Amino acid sequence: MLRRAYFTLVILALLSVSCSGGKDFAQPPLPGGYLINKVPESADIIFSSIRYVLHDPACLDKNNRLIKNFLLDGDCGRLIYDPDLEAIASPSQLFTLNLASGEVVQLTNIPCHIISGQVVDSVTLMANAVCSESGSTGFQAETERSDLYLLHLNTSELDCLTCGSGLAAINNPDYSRANEKIVFSARKGGAENNNFLYAVDQNKNLERLTGDGGFMDFDCAWSADGEKIVFNRLPAPWFTIPSQAWMMNADGTVMEKITDGGTNPSGEEPKGVFQIGLDVDPDFSPDNSQIVFSRLISGKKNEPFGVFALIMIDLQSKEEQVLDDTFANMVPVYGSKGILFIRQTGSIDVVDRHQGIVLFHNGEFIEIENDPYNIFPMGAISVSWVELDQEF
Repeated sequence: MLRRAYFTLVILALLSVSCSGGKDFAQPPLPGGYLINKVPESADIIFSSIRYVLHDPACLDKNNRLIKNFLLDGDCGRLIYDPDLEAIASPSQLFTLNLASGEVVQLTNIPCHIISGQVVDSVTLMANAVCSESGSTGFQAETERSDLYLLHLNTSELDCLTCGSGLAAINNPDYSRANEKIVFSARKGGAENNNFLYAVDQNKNLERLTGDGGFMDFDCAWSADGEKIVFNRLPAPWFTIPSQAWMMNADGTVMEKITDGGTNPSGEEPKGVFQIGLDVDPDFSPDNSQIVFSRLISGKKNEPFGVFALIMIDLQSKEEQVLDDTFANMVPVYGSKGILFIRQTGSIDVVDRHQGIVLFHNGEFIEIENDPYNIFPMGAISVSWVELDQEF
C-alpha cells in the first residue's frame, strides 16, 4: 500500500513533449492474450514492466532503432505517460528473465495493468492486477481497484480470486507454494477503514488474519515453509510515527514486533505523509533466520525518490546490517540465489532517472536491467523469484 506511491511519481517534463516524425517502419503488433503456454524452464525471475512499448513503431525511427530521447518524443512519450490521468499510459505486463543469459520472455499482453506477479506452477501465475473485468480501463493501477487473479497460461483463462469479496486497496500479495495460499493486505469498505491482512486459496476461500483497530497492516510475506508471516504495522494515529516490522504465525496468532522503525537524527520533515524511519517491504531469508526490508532514511537525498536503505535484521539477536543507504531500494525478495529488489536512482534531469532490478549476491550488487530498460519509468515495478524446483 505505502510503497506503490513511489513507483508512480508524476513525470512533469513529459507534459511539454513535442512530436517527432519519420517513424514509418512498423513491426507486427503483439497478439493479445497469453504469449506463451508455459513458464520457461530457464526462467530465474518474473517481473512486471511496460518495457514492451519501446518496441512499438512510435518509439522507433525509420531504421527500426529506438529514438535517442524517447521519453521526450511526443508519440513515444504518450505510450509511457498520460499527463491527463497523471499515470502510466500503457498497462504493465509480466516477463521472465534468465540471469545467466539475460534472455527476457514476455508472458502476457492482456487488458490488465499487472502490478505484481508470481509463479504458482509451470502453467499458472498469480497476479495483482487492474483488469477490464473489474470495470476499469486496465490502465490506472493507482486510481482504480485491483484484484487478485490466477492466470492459466495453458488454457488462456483469467480467474479472479477476490472479485465480489467487498475488499478494496488490495496490495502486496505473496503466494506460498508450501500451503497454497496468498497473503495480502486489504480493507473492507471506504478509505476511512483500516487495512488488515487476509489469506485466500485457489478455491477462493477467504480468511482475515489480523484485525486490531489500533494498527494498519500492510506489506506482507510468507516464510518459505508457509508457517510464518512477516508484515508491517502502522500504529494509530496514522502517519504520526514510522511503521514497524512484525512477525506472526500463519493463522494470525503469536504476534512479535521485530523493529520499532528507524530514527530521524536530522529532524527531516515527512516525505509526503510518510515519516522518516518508515519500515516497509519485509521478507524472510530462505532459512527464516533473517528478514530483509526497506527503511526510509531521507526524503531530501536521491530526489525525487528519497533514500530507502536496504537492511537485514537477525531475528535472534535483532542486530541490523545496512546493505545500502544511498538509493531507493524497494520491495526486496530473498531467495536461495540472493536478494532481488527494485532500485530507483534520482536525478534533476528526468531522462537520467533510473529504475530497475538489482540482485544482491555474495556481498555484491548486480544490475539486472540496463539501458534503455532501466530508464524511469520503463524499469520493472515488481520482481519475484521463480524457484519452481524449491522443495518443502
